[in-house]
Amino acid sequence: MVLESVQGILYLFTSFSAMMAVFFAFKVLISLFKKKSKNPGKKAITLIFSLFAIGVFFIASAEIIWSILFISTGITPAVGLTDILWVIGYIFLIAGFFYFMVYICLLNKQCFGDLLFTLIVTAIVTYFISFLLQQYVISFQNGESIFEIFLAYFYPLSSVIMLIFSFSVYNQFKRIDELGIPLIYLAFAILVQFVADLIFVYSNLNGIYGALGILSDILYIMEYLIIAFAFYLLYAQLNKKKGANA
Repeated sequence: MVLESVQGILYLFTSFSAMMAVFFAFKVLISLFKKKSKNPGKKAITLIFSLFAIGVFFIASAEIIWSILFISTGITPAVGLTDILWVIGYIFLIAGFFYFMVYICLLNKQCFGDLLFTLIVTAIVTYFISFLLQQYVISFQNGESIFEIFLAYFYPLSSVIMLIFSFSVYNQFKRIDELGIPLIYLAFAILVQFVADLIFVYSNLNGIYGALGILSDILYIMEYLIIAFAFYLLYAQLNKKKGANA
């Protein structure tokens, strides 16, 4: 009973932190759409952060809806709208990190080898995790829909791919000046999410909530707070630059 109360409180905090992330991501998205530049470099940066903002908007919205449904009913929501939103959000985030890697390589053509290496590592890790999921983790029951089977593979694989792609940020964020600081916070949020996902999967497979479940929920809250802070910094930088240009 105590754990259920704690879980409900944590989901409230998760919803609140996700709302903050949605709010600042939306403000950044509006600011980016208002900014017009013929400079190819600035256009690329705008596209990168637009992909991140759209991705965060979708995953945080999914988190809010899922938490509200769980708190109001006490039942884990069935596969449906929230999962669709999460899938869309993850795709945009992965695209954002991938495009950042490509953009950095266009600035420094010597790093194409690093890009190729990252893609090869990603392909190998993706294959290895898919094999482990198929052999040891996922056991499908009769009646599983194609979408549920897809999600069973998509969630862990997308989490790993985002983590690998985000590594490029740590070495290259200074190349986009002040805007690199919000970007490195986003990359750190992906790391926090990955750790939270690992803990959640472990506790879920063992059918326990307990201390590990509480820890994973706290990490998810931290993830959204870090994302919200990153987009707050980005919004401040965009307004600062806009004011300076005026």
